[in-house]
This record gives sequence, structure tokens and C-alpha cells, in this order.
Amino acid sequence: MSRSSRHSIRIRMIIAACLALFFLAAAGSTGWAEMTGMAWLANQPDVRSALLGGAVVSNVADASATLWNPAGLAGIDGGEGLVTHAASFADIRREFAAIARNYGSVALGAHFEGVWTDDLDGYDGSGTFEGSFGYYGMAAGLAAGMPLGDHFRVGAGVKYLREAIDVYSATGWAVDLGAQWMAGTMPLQLGAAVLNLGSDPTFIDESFPIPTIFQAGGSYTFPLNSLSGGLMVSADVRSAKDRDTSIRYGVEYQHLQMVSLGVGYRTALDSQDLSFGFTFHRDRVELQYAFLPQSDSLLGDSHRFGLGVKLW
Repeated sequence: MSRSSRHSIRIRMIIAACLALFFLAAAGSTGWAEMTGMAWLANQPDVRSALLGGAVVSNVADASATLWNPAGLAGIDGGEGLVTHAASFADIRREFAAIARNYGSVALGAHFEGVWTDDLDGYDGSGTFEGSFGYYGMAAGLAAGMPLGDHFRVGAGVKYLREAIDVYSATGWAVDLGAQWMAGTMPLQLGAAVLNLGSDPTFIDESFPIPTIFQAGGSYTFPLNSLSGGLMVSADVRSAKDRDTSIRYGVEYQHLQMVSLGVGYRTALDSQDLSFGFTFHRDRVELQYAFLPQSDSLLGDSHRFGLGVKLW
């Protein structure tokens, strides 16, 4: 078999895998019935995904690929670091940090994410105050992405998980898998990822699954030469265990590789669907901001801030 024939077969296999994941996600339109723990794993904390409604599985190519699609690590030029802070309702805080570097034949990344609250008041069944207790969840992982020819990227990652309430805790491991395809002849990209594949952690005496996610989608960039920029439009289907299937849409305008403006929309969410924000690039530094308004006044709006640095 010739090299070109093997390459053609590989192209068809990867496209078929992306399409299979897409339709598998679409088929679960009412969500998976099984209840899950570590629910924060289904809500990635980075800024760019927030302002694009989470429609990034095909176009992510920075350190946040360790969260969304490890194949995207292969699109990094050199090396970079990224940190994100998110604050939302009930004093819930989330932090995310990642570092990644492309070595040519393979790109490597490492990340940490954590979620925690201020001390919470505890009461017994009769309503008697029994003191305060804390809560936190964290994930730390390693990922790798590599190109397959000029048009494909594949990647995989592994992460350690831990969640604790008061003196009780649960730990586990999970694996992420992903792929991206670039058309080459046109500014079209497709991507698919399976996230949080792992065993069921045990909390006290109960085991529970983690929120496994299937996500697939595509993006297209329209050149706007008269405006010295480009407009990227993306759409993803996302199916997560214990959640309704969601369609994610994102639009991002980039001007002179200096300023990016983004807006996103998510379906199947009760109180949070719209998001928007910006990214400002200057030399080796990137500043990010996303705003996620809540229609439920009790929950409050969410703000996310990010800082990216080109390290190499």
C-alpha cells in the first residue's frame, strides 16, 4: 500500500471517528440518567471557552487544551503558561493554571484546577448548629498532543481527582482523549473529545460516577481583510452524564492579532446561556476577561479573569 493510500485511509478513519462522536452526543438529547459526583468537572473554568459558549473543541490551541481537547496542544507555537480566576455565586471560587510546550513531534502540557468555598454552616436533622465545615475539589493532570501529517492532531491526558467535604473525601483518576482535523484548503476545522473517562470514586460508603463528557463540533474562520482581522464561527454538541445535551455556539473577531472580541450561547441551561468578553494581546502577554450573566438573581453573575504568557 502506498504512503498516499495509507494517509487517505487514516483521514477517513479520523473523520469517521469525529462524526461518530458527534452523533453519539446528539443522540443523548435528554441527558444520561445516572447521577454523578464531582459535578464541577463538567464546567471548565478557563476564560476563552467561557466567552465562546464552550464551542472550542475544534479550535482550541493553547494551554487550555489540557481541559478541552488534548489534541489542541499540538497547535501551540513554542511554550506558554495560563492562569485563570473565576468567581461566582455563594463565594464559590475556581482557579486554573496550565503550562504547555511544543517540541515538534509532540507537545506536552500540565494543569491544575481547583474549586472551593468559604466555610459553610452545618446543622443536624433538628436544625441545631453543629459548627462550620469546608469543601474543595481539585484535579491535576498531564496531557500530550501530536500531529499526524499536515491536517490531523490527536491527544490524550490523565488526571488525578480529589473532592473533600469536612473530614470526608473521595479520590479517583480519569483519562481524556481528543482529535482535531484542519481542512488545509479552507479555514475549516473539526474536533472531538471524550473527557473524564474514569472509575467511580467512593465517598464514605457510596460510589458515584464522574461526569463523562462527549463533545464534537467545527469552526470556520472568515477573513476580513478590509478590517485587518478575521471572524471565527464555531458550534459544538456536548453531552455529559446526568445533564441534557447542549448545543454551544461561539463567535470570535480578532483584529491585527492584538484584540479579540467573543460572544457565546449555550442551550439546555436553566439560568446561564449567554456569555461574552475579550482578549488583549501585547507582545508575550495576553489578558482575558469573560462575563457570564445569570438570569437567576439568587445565583449572581460570574466573572472570569485570565493571564496568558508566552514563555518560549
